[in-house]
Amino acid sequence: MMHRIAADLRLGLLGFCAALLAFPAALQAAPVPGSRILVASDGDVIATYIKSGSIFFNDLYLETPANGLGIIFESDDCMELLPGDPRLATCSTGTPDGTQVNLGFFTAGTELVFRLEALDVPGDPFPSFTYQWFSGDGSQNSDGLAHALVIDTGGNTAYVGFDDTPFNGDENFADMQFMLSNVSVVPLPAALPLLAGGLGLLVPIARRRRAAALG
Repeated sequence: MMHRIAADLRLGLLGFCAALLAFPAALQAAPVPGSRILVASDGDVIATYIKSGSIFFNDLYLETPANGLGIIFESDDCMELLPGDPRLATCSTGTPDGTQVNLGFFTAGTELVFRLEALDVPGDPFPSFTYQWFSGDGSQNSDGLAHALVIDTGGNTAYVGFDDTPFNGDENFADMQFMLSNVSVVPLPAALPLLAGGLGLLVPIARRRRAAALG
């Protein structure tokens, strides 16, 4: 009986792995928030701003390695406000689309971590606040979630899009958007959470079969 249980467990595991391998390649490569950004080769890294919009004042910084650049880009804080909103008098249209900033010279393999500061727009009726979100796996973020979607666009370039609200709000990752040159992307595999969940399901199945055999 125990041999039968072990065989069933092996078959279940093999079946799950076969199903995982049968997923379309596009699904396995689907980008998920939390990817790391590494410098591809010794040289400069150029950041290019893409039009971004938010009801917050969003400022982008290079957190590490710190190089004293200060604010790299500012989002268009007016874009999502409706006509007649009093905040239109104080909001900023942000960095012009296509603006390029040289982040400096880095050695290959250096990890770049960006910080997004989301500040309350003056005139908002709610209490003022400031959120700070970091690129990477989310371990530095107050809600524990990754707030930057990083996509490898080929040729050592990458797209980066931040979500600026706690727990990723609308999850559009378009509140601060920019491109990077001379970088490589180390992604969090999209199938990894599914694999972990599938393996976890095999444990109670095996336990139930073992209990039935002993009973």
